[in-house]
Amino acid sequence: MLKAGAFIYALFVMFIVSMLTLLFLTLTRLYSNEISGMQMQERLDENALSGIQYALGTASGVWQDAQQLDLFGLGKDLVHIQKKKWGFMDVVTAKASHKNRFSIRSALVGYQVPDSLKISLYLANNQAALHLSGETRIIGNAYLPQSGVKRAYIAGTSYFGDRLIYGEQFLSEKQLPIFFDTLGLSLLANSALKQFDLPKRHHQTFLDSTLLISAENVVHLKDLSLKGNIVIQSDTLVEIYPSALLEDVIVMAPIIKVRTGSRFSAQLLAKDSLIVEENCFLEYPSLLVVNTLHDGFVQIGSKATIYGDVWFKSTKPPGNLKRSVLIEKDAEVVGRLLVDKGNLQLNGSVKGVVYTTGFILKHPVGTYKNHLLDARIDRSSLWSDYLFVAKVVEHDKPNILKWLH
Repeated sequence: MLKAGAFIYALFVMFIVSMLTLLFLTLTRLYSNEISGMQMQERLDENALSGIQYALGTASGVWQDAQQLDLFGLGKDLVHIQKKKWGFMDVVTAKASHKNRFSIRSALVGYQVPDSLKISLYLANNQAALHLSGETRIIGNAYLPQSGVKRAYIAGTSYFGDRLIYGEQFLSEKQLPIFFDTLGLSLLANSALKQFDLPKRHHQTFLDSTLLISAENVVHLKDLSLKGNIVIQSDTLVEIYPSALLEDVIVMAPIIKVRTGSRFSAQLLAKDSLIVEENCFLEYPSLLVVNTLHDGFVQIGSKATIYGDVWFKSTKPPGNLKRSVLIEKDAEVVGRLLVDKGNLQLNGSVKGVVYTTGFILKHPVGTYKNHLLDARIDRSSLWSDYLFVAKVVEHDKPNILKWLH
């Protein structure tokens, strides 16, 4: 009887040991699979990031269709890369996958100017000298017309600086050394999902198709939140109010008005005029553009701040006394201000660089060509690794401006 009990006890012990061993082996296998999965996911994350870096390092051509890249030539590390225009800006996306695992990275692309090309002002060589008066300061290297720069006396105010240009001076050309790539505008409508109702809250990722919200009449953007891959388009006018929360979207219309106190980030693309009222704050990265076939106009109101670029481009030169862009007193542009075939009246300040065909100063005592009064252009106030929101100069170098996914 004792031997039978001992035998049964031994079998029980063997069963317990076997079960514990099986459990240990199962847990070890599961842990090993989890580690392998984590390692594979890390590898996919690294491959997706490598795909982004590869796209940034290639020529600036646009890939609307995804391109497959074999990172190491072994057929195991495949990444699909897409590089496309988003308005005037660029978006790059990379997807690395293995069986049922994948990693996706998507980013807005910014552009850094080489040190040798960092300037504060490029004034086209239109034969007229640049005249400075009051507390005007131009800090940084400047390209100027052959007539150079001079002191001016306006309404009892002379120039108070001890130097005219706080940097080196170079001779400018008649044409501005910039280009505007409008390809992205023509591509928007072709690939967009159209709808006509304006949602109160929506986030469209850049992995999905563009959502185009189109209207023939005036569009009032208020009491809503729109983010991402969205285009709001009107055939007449878009008005943006402080209660509108916008991020990375595009607004297109002949006329765009940003009401007092608004705060958001977006691309505002107008064909006629673009008005930013006082005390507005356009967050980085924002881009304001008037691309006109006739006499367009840009106005940045007092105490408004733009973190990004402000562009004006016309197909025909303005009249000598025509004002194309007005930056009002205490307004500030942090980035790049471009005025091509237009006259710029700068009463505020630019922390960055100004490219312009010409300046104009409308004052109660008269109108002056190529005059600045109490204006400030300061390249040194822009941090050294600042990324401009779009490429307009040939040697601009791409880098990640903002991660989208």
